[in-house]
Amino acid sequence: MMKKRFGYVLVIGLMLLLTGCHLTQSTAPIKSVEEVKQPETGIEQPPKIVTTDWKTILAPLVAELIQTTQPDANNLLLVSDIKNNTGDYLAGNNVSDALASLLREQDLYVVLDKSFVNAGKQALGISSDDVLVSRTKVVGLARYVNANYVLFTTINSLPKSPDIQANVALELISAQTGEIIWDFSSDELSNNN
Repeated sequence: MMKKRFGYVLVIGLMLLLTGCHLTQSTAPIKSVEEVKQPETGIEQPPKIVTTDWKTILAPLVAELIQTTQPDANNLLLVSDIKNNTGDYLAGNNVSDALASLLREQDLYVVLDKSFVNAGKQALGISSDDVLVSRTKVVGLARYVNANYVLFTTINSLPKSPDIQANVALELISAQTGEIIWDFSSDELSNNN
């Protein structure tokens, strides 16, 4: 019985000792939210989202394609997914949509609808969001959907500022032979000016 009382006294004593500890600490005045300033170098700001006007960038390349090529009677054109060599995030759908839109504005090629191309991809077992863009795969897809041409697009650099232009390369490929019929890049365009 004595040991039990001693245990209770010991526990109560420790509790009083520990509850008194916080009373001996000095308390700093609490600052309002306005007074607390965040360190200027501690938090990184997220990158700004930059939108790119792909129609403006691609229009001179498409104009060059229209001026220098002459398609066969079967002028069906498959616009391939965009090959991104930049190392940066690229919304490839925006680029391919702008390219298809520019090509539809002229009467030289008939651009295959994206849903038709996606159905062909599904039939061949290619994911609709497949990022491993290869010429061989795209030419096989073009043959499957009976297109005669493939427009293969590679983006090598993105426009970082108004002074630094995008580096875009286009290749027109024969779906029957896999031969590159025409190729042109934005570098060649800037060298011609």
